[in-house]
Amino acid sequence: MPVLRPPLLTDARRRVADEASIVALVALYGWAIELRRGERERPEREAREALDRWVALGLPFARDAGGARRFDPVEVIGFYKYTGRVLGDPFLALAMAQSRALVLGFHDGTPSARSPPRVDTLGRTRFCVSLERTFDIARGTRGNPLLLRVPLPVDDGTLDGVTVDPTLPADAKVEYSPGRLDVRLPHPGTATIPIGVRVSFWSDPSRRGGERVALDAAEASLYTRASEGLVKVSDRVTALAARLAAGGHDPLAIIRRFVDYLIDDITIGAVHYDRLDRGAPLDTVLESGWCDCQMASALFVALCRASGIPARLVSGYLLTPATPAGHYWAEAWIDGAWRPFDSSAADLAAGGRDAAWRDYYFGRLDHRMTTQILPRVFNLAPSVRLPPLWHTLQGVDGDGIAQSTFDDATGALVFRDRIAVQRGEPSVNATPL
Repeated sequence: MPVLRPPLLTDARRRVADEASIVALVALYGWAIELRRGERERPEREAREALDRWVALGLPFARDAGGARRFDPVEVIGFYKYTGRVLGDPFLALAMAQSRALVLGFHDGTPSARSPPRVDTLGRTRFCVSLERTFDIARGTRGNPLLLRVPLPVDDGTLDGVTVDPTLPADAKVEYSPGRLDVRLPHPGTATIPIGVRVSFWSDPSRRGGERVALDAAEASLYTRASEGLVKVSDRVTALAARLAAGGHDPLAIIRRFVDYLIDDITIGAVHYDRLDRGAPLDTVLESGWCDCQMASALFVALCRASGIPARLVSGYLLTPATPAGHYWAEAWIDGAWRPFDSSAADLAAGGRDAAWRDYYFGRLDHRMTTQILPRVFNLAPSVRLPPLWHTLQGVDGDGIAQSTFDDATGALVFRDRIAVQRGEPSVNATPL
């Protein structure tokens, strides 16, 4: 097993998140199920104890003018994974057990956490997803036109019976497109503005990849091109792909080698995107050995494309009610079908050490709400401008979670997503999408 490389440390400019927000983040990673049940005292106490333990082990922090501790969320995530793997800190095992419990919650009965059932045995299930996105529009001028965007589910072959019920400001004009709801309206003169949508649908993961599709020459070129956003097939990526694929001829067998590399040699944590090499962002991942789900998926896609295997980046939302966060995964075109591959299998498999969990997401996924299939279906918000340095925090918010992005320099909110997922029937006000 390769040696885990230490996470990259940053500097005081990035250590700006207040301690209460970090405790809420840690509590979500370790005790989301308990928090969902309304239990807060013990999760927050133990999350604070874990944070103190990591500080004693060397987790850096800064102090604000009042003397309170401030942290970099990226450092916190990397530190708990590193100390868990290298020093045996107990939080990593706790977080892994919760991750398994969350995905096993989709299965009926009480399956063994040591021997997970196949994902494609999941049945057809109804979900309701509420998403409210709050935008920072303080720098705008009253009356000027705004274009705001909220994600919507994409028809990826697993969903049917989709309905949508938006909550919109006055004077809003809407336009529906695959994966997004565009809202146009004049600037209302406020600092922030919320756009909400409630979607309901049936999800059947067993249908994923069941439809055979043919790629024409233009599509084959599109999904094997060497440069697309964060997917950059650099010389280093090309060399790695050639080494991993050496002697292999079957695309699925080659992809298994790529997945094994991601599980065994790369650690999924969090990254600062301003520290990526703009010309070769995946080289930074290979150099450091660390990435997040988006960069892990981008690396998988790049390895596939370097080997002539069509592949694409996909994103959406997990439908685990306790942790309905945004997430990235990848798809490769194998035997005439798009097959998914999700890097979070590494955490389920205890960093690859538990063979029973390594293949849980190999060519299959559980319930998801797909909202982007890049590069053709995307929902990047045109009115959101990320500052040079920013950080994202997550925490429980009522019956869902809030995922908020802030400007490191000013502490100002950039945008916030509040997501809640329930299994059950749709709202009576919902209309077909």
